[in-house]
Amino acid sequence: MLLVEDEPAILKLGATMLGKLGYMMLKANTPGEAIRLAGEHVGEINLLITDVVMPKMNGRDSIQKPFSTRDLAIKVRDALGESDGSD
Repeated sequence: MLLVEDEPAILKLGATMLGKLGYMMLKANTPGEAIRLAGEHVGEINLLITDVVMPKMNGRDSIQKPFSTRDLAIKVRDALGESDGSD
């Protein structure tokens, strides 16, 4: 998973939330850094979470801020095709 956010506090919060949910991730605060990390990373990056509006690039489908850990967990599980156990 690659988390990209230009606001340092939100990047730290998102990484903390995802870490508590058991996800391992790469973190970047600029699109350029994200591209560099992805290029250097050995293995698969199966999900990209990015701010919709970022300097020099933007995303298409993101969770609305502010978001809770529960909201983030639901979106990530949905994107990864994971079940939440309630099925």
